[in-house]
Amino acid sequence: MKRSPPPLLIVTDLDGTLLDHFSYSLEEARSTLQLLQRLSIPVIFNTSKTAEETRALGENLGLSDPFIVENGSAIH
Repeated sequence: MKRSPPPLLIVTDLDGTLLDHFSYSLEEARSTLQLLQRLSIPVIFNTSKTAEETRALGENLGLSDPFIVENGSAIH
């Protein structure tokens, strides 16, 4: 029996990783995030930011995937 590969997902930090270290811009990552959305690959933010900050960023990007906030204190 041939097994299919496991589903993919991306887990990323925000500050200095997905967001530019100096400007906090996400423009460099936007096209990659859009490609991942088209491929139905979830992008899970894992950040020290608050839920409100993270939700706003996800909405700005059109993402509705779960996210982890406040250094692992909560999953939304």
